[in-house]
Amino acid sequence: MKLQLGSLLNGIVKQDLFVNSPNFEFPGLRDMLRKYQAKAPGYGVDPLGYAYSPFGYAGGQVLAEAVQATGSLDQDKLADYMHSHTFDTVVGKIAFGKDGEWSEPRVVWTQFQDVTDNSLEQFRDLRHEAIVWPPDYRTAPLIYPFTDALK
Repeated sequence: MKLQLGSLLNGIVKQDLFVNSPNFEFPGLRDMLRKYQAKAPGYGVDPLGYAYSPFGYAGGQVLAEAVQATGSLDQDKLADYMHSHTFDTVVGKIAFGKDGEWSEPRVVWTQFQDVTDNSLEQFRDLRHEAIVWPPDYRTAPLIYPFTDALK
């Protein structure tokens, strides 16, 4: 969709869980992405190589640690462990509350900025999808009003 819309994306703000950003540098992430990005385009599912893989891999890390720590595949034991521990993953620290949701959600808001054409390469340049909120992960200020982002 990014390729089809190109510069029409400028100014659009959206929420995301993972953005390929320098502010999302967590241990193991770049190594995992390097390996995945070498294979993903050949499957035709993820031309940029980061849409789905970081959280898929992190889910595997959480499950693997829980299985190893409990020595079990029992769902109740795994859930108890997952709800009482923090996990270091390729997408950062993840901890779950009693309801199964993240203890500290990390939804980010991004804005497309300075998109010039419909090429895939420009979306590898991390400055075109800027994190504008929350402040801890911000990579650029929000361009407002919307018409200013179109200039």
